[in-house]
Amino acid sequence: RLCCACCCIGSSNMRANIGLVALLITLGCVSCLREYKLKRVIVLSRHGNRIPNPPTLGFCPNFVSTFNKFRGTYGQLTGVGMSELYQCGSYARSKYIDNPTLTDYKGEPFLPKHYVDNDQFFFQSEDEDRNLMSTVAFGQGFFPEGTGPDGYLPNRPQMVPIQSVTPYHDDLFNSPRNGICIGRTKIDKARANAYQLQHISPHQQELIRNVSRICGFDFTQAKTLYNGAFSTVDLVKIVDDAMLFAETEGWKVDLPDVFGNEQEKIMERYHSMAFNWMMYSFFGKEEQVTYWAGAFPNKLMQKMSSEEWEEDRFLFFLNHRELLYAVLKFFQVPIALPGKRAGYLPTGSTIFWEVWQEIETELPIVDGKKKNDVNEGKTQTQEKVEAPKTVYGEPMIKLYIWWPTDLPQRDVSKPGTPLYAKKNILLDPKITGNVQRIDPTLCTEQPGYNPEIGCGLSVYKELYKRQIDKTGTFRTLCTPFKVPLPPQAQAEEEGEAWTSRRLRGK
Repeated sequence: RLCCACCCIGSSNMRANIGLVALLITLGCVSCLREYKLKRVIVLSRHGNRIPNPPTLGFCPNFVSTFNKFRGTYGQLTGVGMSELYQCGSYARSKYIDNPTLTDYKGEPFLPKHYVDNDQFFFQSEDEDRNLMSTVAFGQGFFPEGTGPDGYLPNRPQMVPIQSVTPYHDDLFNSPRNGICIGRTKIDKARANAYQLQHISPHQQELIRNVSRICGFDFTQAKTLYNGAFSTVDLVKIVDDAMLFAETEGWKVDLPDVFGNEQEKIMERYHSMAFNWMMYSFFGKEEQVTYWAGAFPNKLMQKMSSEEWEEDRFLFFLNHRELLYAVLKFFQVPIALPGKRAGYLPTGSTIFWEVWQEIETELPIVDGKKKNDVNEGKTQTQEKVEAPKTVYGEPMIKLYIWWPTDLPQRDVSKPGTPLYAKKNILLDPKITGNVQRIDPTLCTEQPGYNPEIGCGLSVYKELYKRQIDKTGTFRTLCTPFKVPLPPQAQAEEEGEAWTSRRLRGK
């Protein structure tokens, strides 16, 4: 009779092997099936585009004509910002919900077509208004009109529950501004800003003088405004943000032409300097990386390591840009998005961690051969069946960075030019943004690294351990500098002022 040795089949789709499996069992083979299955998706997103901060016009009065085109108040999410997160949600739906080839470990769709309150979905946002609104916009793209329940509005929208955080106790998203690290952050940022100004180069001084002329205010005099609350380093970031937010809206920034053909180059060098200064202020030391990341790396490791297959299949978190930068630095992931300024994560940028796990199932062994029992004088069939055995391999992580489609630049300073195009390409379901597949450097340097499989969980654990061993935990770093809660927060602690606005800086 025919016989074969142990056969192991690898496939991304179990159904493709059904015929072969049947043949192997018929031949009496010892066989097994190996395949990688998507277990969980963990998402961390930056809010969408927003209106610039309050000091912008004080520091750059010549920006006023562009600033006045924004609709809303300082820091508010714009319509383009909403569209960016809607596009992100639409992209996520196309990949994880509407993808017919993506199945779970049972061969069923990875996620349902509509929201189900069965612990598969989780949405959480930092408590800033623009972050909560961005999460709502993502949910609208992820579950578009028509996927919601009957019995409500005719267009059947789907609302998703969004968790947030407790003011002044947010160590998951924003500990440096709203948690235990407030005191430490203020000290480190002041030192970093002072260091940069003490070591400013002649080239940077000239650049600041030039942009000061363009803006109509001497940047070196930042302390003369707003009760001295902002340094020149802060000013450079605030003005840079304002111009980039205008660009993201699709507007050419309207500023006086002071340097002719050289002005565009000057402004590009300014953007580069402003970004580098910001990154040094926030992450100049490894300790800053750790406490800006806060409790999120630990949360990430818990969810990556979880053995649960049914619950927590899609976890969405949304915050300010600093957390994305901190977490990528924490796990040594390089940031180099094609077509973007070096190291830059635009508004709406989103990190996707896909947790895949190899399942090896040893198929039942069936021996159905007939034997002649002479003593009994009859033929009987002896059937031996062994229960299938399932072995799980190491979880493998695939990391993707997604960012929105750029809007074409429009010279809205010309009379009659509308602020926005008639068709919003960010809402076009056929245009799904940009995505880059990338892994931590420690992983890509491993012998035999295969980007199609991803990075082992053990590498993430090692990177987590290295960072904590190097700096200590964020609590260790920040507890000695813990500051008393302001009176408003103390009232909120006692449950007396939960409806009041928080008085903290952004």
